[in-house]
Amino acid sequence: MLTKRIIPCLDIKNGRTVKGVNFIGLRDAGDPIELARRYTNEGADELVFLDITATKEKRKTLVNLVRDIAKEINIPFTVGGGIRTVDEIEEILKAGADKVSLNSSIVKNPALLTEASAAFGSQAIVAAVDAKQMKNSWEVFVKGGSEATGIDAIEWMKKVELLGAGEILLTSMDRDGTKSGFDIDLLKIVNQTVTIPVIASGGAGTIEHCCEAVLKGYADAVLAASIFHFREIEISDLKKEMALQGISVRTINESTNKLMAKEEIEFIYDLERLLISRRVEKPKGSYSTKLFKKGIDKIAQKLGEEAVETIIAAKNKKQSELVGESADLIYHLLVLLVEKEISFDTVIQEMMLRSKK
Repeated sequence: MLTKRIIPCLDIKNGRTVKGVNFIGLRDAGDPIELARRYTNEGADELVFLDITATKEKRKTLVNLVRDIAKEINIPFTVGGGIRTVDEIEEILKAGADKVSLNSSIVKNPALLTEASAAFGSQAIVAAVDAKQMKNSWEVFVKGGSEATGIDAIEWMKKVELLGAGEILLTSMDRDGTKSGFDIDLLKIVNQTVTIPVIASGGAGTIEHCCEAVLKGYADAVLAASIFHFREIEISDLKKEMALQGISVRTINESTNKLMAKEEIEFIYDLERLLISRRVEKPKGSYSTKLFKKGIDKIAQKLGEEAVETIIAAKNKKQSELVGESADLIYHLLVLLVEKEISFDTVIQEMMLRSKK
């Protein structure tokens, strides 16, 4: 089982964190910057920021607040709400977000998903889906859950994957804020239908609810708000119980009290982008350029050599040597993938698909 993520969500209105029930009855939940800092220190795997009234009020996301929060955290940061164009996505990413969450804008203009994933990579594009049960199916709602679309939610999630979304943030409107548990039936159907990661949202009330979302609903991540904001559940306690139930979770490094920094997580994507550039521009003096010029046979041969050297290092039982050879192996694997025009994200998605079997 691949590592599952715990994600606090900051629903923002007028610069403050708020929380309601079924998308209404909002109450103040605290200062978003202080909460973001707290969640980073407490071991959250990621953080989601949703400007919940931006679309309805026809305005842009609060970029300055996004920038202020990004300065305070070192975990992956997703931002959504009122984002309608590729230029606005770029502005949010430059402000410090690692991913953007798109909802109403892609229902209105599905091509935005494809354009965004082509421009920034599918790993940076999250398709947010607010789904409400209608007898034996679920319908997509937009504009902060205030407007029905008539679109079948399951079919829509199949489509967003094809259009280029790297992840789905699925919120059950019926369960949102009720603390009655996630919609397991919905999660199970979606996770058996799509191959990209699915974040479960709406209904978290207990530790067991979160475990069920993963074990029964096959969710790749669990998102919650009020149970974390008001300290009804501590992230550390949730992770301990998940681990006891056989769910793989990232633990805090006790010596530094930090999870792996987002710069480290994103490094592999930075390297991939650099290799793509090297393949196209072929600058002189670059080792990568030499490999690309010699073609797939030479690249495959070099990858095989690195694999053998990694095996030898493992048998020698010298940890530093094994680490070094493993780094060489991963680098040359990336070169091979770039040469074959296969994104690293595609490989990760395949691994996630296999983890669900």
